[in-house]
Amino acid sequence: MASRGQRAGEGRAAQPVVVGDIEIGEVIGAGAFGTVHECIERSSGKHFAVKVLDRLRVSDVSDVERVSREFFILTSLEHPNVIRLHRVEHVGGTLYLVMELAKGGSLKGALRRATRAGIRAIRRRKRRSLVEGLEDPEAVCPSTRPVPPRSGLPGPGMPRRRSSMALLVPGQEASPDVEAFAGLAMPSRRAARRRSSASCVSSTRTGPAPPPPPPAIGLGEPAARWLFQQLCGAVAYCHRLRVVHRDLKPDNVLVGRGGQLKVADFGLSIAI
Repeated sequence: MASRGQRAGEGRAAQPVVVGDIEIGEVIGAGAFGTVHECIERSSGKHFAVKVLDRLRVSDVSDVERVSREFFILTSLEHPNVIRLHRVEHVGGTLYLVMELAKGGSLKGALRRATRAGIRAIRRRKRRSLVEGLEDPEAVCPSTRPVPPRSGLPGPGMPRRRSSMALLVPGQEASPDVEAFAGLAMPSRRAARRRSSASCVSSTRTGPAPPPPPPAIGLGEPAARWLFQQLCGAVAYCHRLRVVHRDLKPDNVLVGRGGQLKVADFGLSIAI
């Protein structure tokens, strides 16, 4: 049986944290100097991400410089592929950086999910082809037609071929046209071998069509090219403003709506 004080404490803990016009929600990430929450701006109803920086964690001089450098650089950047700083709130000893929200998480997590999805698709395709092969033996071992031997003589199950030379009357000489036709009708051993191999290939192709290639693991080439172009555009924009990120990696790239990339975490960046 909970006491009245415990119930009151639970009621106070359930209330959302409000800083100015910002209502702070659940935690969606963590960093070296604080946590990242999803928040709602009450006046507009829009969702943002707020980075809560505690003064107790930012005690060293280098840490203070890093936080202030990230703040001033983000205020000067405005690009579709760079995370945008919306506003800053300072209450007591805590600094709140309200930034653009990217619900897709980091690029590293997105690539990992795409890789796992590709592996699962390949496994399902293999299981499906195995089941189809057990149901249809012709799909696994297609029937082949009898292949004539190398000597050119008809094999078992094949009708005996009648040469054009047998049409000649005994004692009659063969004309050059008939001899040429006879040479085509009775090929040499090399031609017989070529025809034998060709018949094997054609008989194998009479079965079911070969399955299409399996899906690519992870991202395909068009999607990877599209993501890379976004990163190049963001880096080129920063370099035009003489800003160097110095810590560009999949962990520091976020995925926004529609797969749009957002370069974030400018803590180690410098302006030259």
